[in-house]
Amino acid sequence: GIHNYYIPLAVDVSIFKPMMTTATTTSGHNNNIVFVGSAGGILGGSKIHLRSVLELTANYIERHNLKHPDSPISLEIYGSSWSGLPEFGEYYRGVAPIEDLPTIYANSLAVLGYTMDTQRDYSMLNNRIYEVLSTGVPLITERFEVLEETFGDWCTFYDLGVDGVDKESLENALNEVVNLPLSSRL
Repeated sequence: GIHNYYIPLAVDVSIFKPMMTTATTTSGHNNNIVFVGSAGGILGGSKIHLRSVLELTANYIERHNLKHPDSPISLEIYGSSWSGLPEFGEYYRGVAPIEDLPTIYANSLAVLGYTMDTQRDYSMLNNRIYEVLSTGVPLITERFEVLEETFGDWCTFYDLGVDGVDKESLENALNEVVNLPLSSRL
């Protein structure tokens, strides 16, 4: 007989790993929260709550920076099709070459995750989860059963409901990560 092994996804840890950063902040990391992904999911309806997640994150960052002008944070968005959403223009940094993703992730304060609605409905994980977590950077992502079962202790979760993003849970997740000491990372 033929022996099969099921491996859901994996990451090359020689590429996606914690890195020495060129950042000059006291935390040793850039003070940015990064989202990597196409705006096509918002425009095409396959990520129906992503716009709200990004808007709420931008609003959180604005309030944070008013309260803490000595330690500002920023939102950076990488990916395609963002010209169709001009409200995110100030955060858009272009399409990142795949070879730059390990550095972008590793030098970030946190990465904001969002899974396509159909992938979430079918209990699918995407490779970005593995890539981000292997860099030692916190991943803030929506809660769903298979993700929580697989990476429950490794992710910081916010909740989605029928009516959209639970604002309080997203703010709590952002607060948790923004206040996380560098020593608690990988």
